[in-house]
Amino acid sequence: MADSGGSIFSGRMIDPHGFFISLAVLGLPVVTPEFIWLQLLTPLLIFFYFHGKREEKGTNTLSAALGICGIGALLQGELPTFFFSVTMIPVGIALAHSASKNYSPGKSGSYALAALLGSVCFWLIIAELVFHVSLYQQLQTSIIVGLKSAGDVLLQSNDLPAEQKAEVAASFEMLQELIPMILPGLLFTTMLNTVFLNMVAGQALFRRKKLALPWSPVKTWRLPDQLVGLVIFAGICLLIPLPATKAWGQNLMLIVASLYFFQGLAVVTGFFFRWKIPMPIRILTIALLLLQAYGVMIIAIVGLADVWADFGSIKSAPTKNNDG
Repeated sequence: MADSGGSIFSGRMIDPHGFFISLAVLGLPVVTPEFIWLQLLTPLLIFFYFHGKREEKGTNTLSAALGICGIGALLQGELPTFFFSVTMIPVGIALAHSASKNYSPGKSGSYALAALLGSVCFWLIIAELVFHVSLYQQLQTSIIVGLKSAGDVLLQSNDLPAEQKAEVAASFEMLQELIPMILPGLLFTTMLNTVFLNMVAGQALFRRKKLALPWSPVKTWRLPDQLVGLVIFAGICLLIPLPATKAWGQNLMLIVASLYFFQGLAVVTGFFFRWKIPMPIRILTIALLLLQAYGVMIIAIVGLADVWADFGSIKSAPTKNNDG
C-alpha cells in the first residue's frame, strides 16, 4: 500500500535501489544468456536483503522483483532459466538465518549447502514427475556430446600430426567414459563453490556497507580436523580395484579437494594479512595460482597441511568487526 504521496517506494515498503538491483540479477539471465552467471549471485542478493536489511522490507523488495521477472520469463518462454534462479533462493535464506543465529562459518556453509541440495533435488523430481524429463541425464548427455564435438573438430584439423591425433582421440574417449562416473562429484563441488563464493562475497559486501560482519574473518575459517578421515577413505577407495569403488573414491576426492582448497585459500589469505601484502599483489598472486595447472592443487595441499602444521601464527581471534 502506498503512502499519502502515492509512491510504494516512498512508503518505505520497497527499497528502490535494491529493487532495481534485484531486477538486474534475476531478470538479465532471462533476457540474455550472456548474464547467466548472475544466477550464482542470487543467494547473495537474498542474504543481504534478509539479514542486512529489515526483513519485511527485504521480503517486499525481493517479492516484487521476483514477480516481475517471473512474468517476464513466462512471456519470453524462459521459465526454466528463471526457475534456476529460484533454486538458489533457499541458499540465501539459509545464510541469513545462520548469520542471525551467530553460527560458525562451517555450520552456516553446511546449512546453505543442505538448502541448495534440497532445492536442486526438489526441482529434479518436479521435472521428472511433471515434465517427464531427466535433467541429470540431459546434462550428462550434453556434456558427452559437447566433448565428442570438440574432439571431432580437433581431429579434423590439418595442423595436428597423426601421432597427436591418436593421443587426442584417446584422451577424449577417456573423458567421455570418465564424465558419467565423476559427474555427481563435479555437481556437488559446483554447489560447494557456489556456497563458498556467496559467503565470501557476503562478508565483503557487509564490510563495504559498514554493517556487522556475519562471520569471523575469512583468514580464520577452518574445516574440522576429523574431515581428514574422508581424505583417507577416498584414497582407500581409489586403491581398491573395483569400478564402483574407484568411482566413489574419485567423487569423494573431488569433494574433499574442493573443501581443502577453501581452507588453503584461507591460509594464504592469512599470510597476506600477516605480511601486509598490498591488495593488488594479493589479487594478482591468487589469480596466477588459479590460472596455473597445479595452482588449485597446491592451495588444496596447503589447506590439508594446515591440519597437521596448524598455522596458528596467522590465525587471529574471531571478531565480527575485523577484515573479512
